[in-house]
Amino acid sequence: MGSIRTGQQSVFRKSLTTSLGLRMDANNYSSSMSNLLDQFSPRLSVSYALTDQWSISMNTGRYYQLPAYTTLGYKTLPELRQ
Repeated sequence: MGSIRTGQQSVFRKSLTTSLGLRMDANNYSSSMSNLLDQFSPRLSVSYALTDQWSISMNTGRYYQLPAYTTLGYKTLPELRQ
């Protein structure tokens, strides 16, 4: 289960553009991964157009990646162990 929301706003004669993104993921692999807020990944982007051809951009964010499903099965399925 997951949720993604984004928004964008231009100001100062459309020279400055900001973008905000929010992503939350949850799954039932473990109790630590079942809470959406524990997998909260915000992002922010700011871009300023110096001219029609040149701009300055800055991006930052926090990202949580779920482990691969094969890794998650190792602890609970002994037949997968070598």
